[in-house]
Amino acid sequence: MQTTMSEDERVKAGKEILRLHAENIWIIGTAGGVPSFNIVKNNLRNVPEESALAGAYGWTRFQRPDQFFWKK
Repeated sequence: MQTTMSEDERVKAGKEILRLHAENIWIIGTAGGVPSFNIVKNNLRNVPEESALAGAYGWTRFQRPDQFFWKK
């Protein structure tokens, strides 16, 4: 989904991800919809306000850390 420029291909890939997840049930949640937060130093910028739970996916995977920067 992150590498294609085609909206149709992104939608197709997203639907495939959801289909595979529904068939395989890789994560079984016990409390669903649990809020999460990140603690970030004040001068670290471009960090998303909301993100996926870190424990399930790894701290930065879906936050695009290649776009973070330090404000001087």
